[in-house]
Amino acid sequence: DKEAIVYAEKNNGENAKYVLQNGDETNFPADTFDVITCTQIYEHVPDSKKLLDEIYRLLKPGGVCYFSAGNRINIMEPHHKLPFLSILPKSLANYYLYLFRGKRYYYENHLTYFGLKKLVKKFHIIDYTLKIVQDPLKYEAEDMIKPNSITSYLASLVAKNLYFLFPTYIWLLKK
Repeated sequence: DKEAIVYAEKNNGENAKYVLQNGDETNFPADTFDVITCTQIYEHVPDSKKLLDEIYRLLKPGGVCYFSAGNRINIMEPHHKLPFLSILPKSLANYYLYLFRGKRYYYENHLTYFGLKKLVKKFHIIDYTLKIVQDPLKYEAEDMIKPNSITSYLASLVAKNLYFLFPTYIWLLKK
């Protein structure tokens, strides 16, 4: 996102360097980074397996990737705000999106919990999802889950008992 890089360079001082590259095929050498973030990205790339293979290649041994990922099984699709959009087959999703948003193609490729687990199988997963739901203040997530609210209670219930239906997962992926 070229515009985001321009903004970051302008607003984040001189201690960071920003590079625009294709995420599934960079020109960095293997074992370069201690930490990589992959925040709600996998569904936007043509080949999420290539993206995660590249992240694995780029991480140093013992390095981690902060990985947050949406679940395909989601009542409200987060990008277009249409119910059940991500669950539909592509041909129906395209028609549904055109009908209600005037957009011709639903390009996001969400995976289910089981698909995400398969996607990151090379990594050791350190799962923070339930921890964040149970203590949003500790993890600075109270803007999404208000502590001691009905939403907090329901989210905790779903995360504990129907984890495969949870809308978003927060994992550290360790190489």
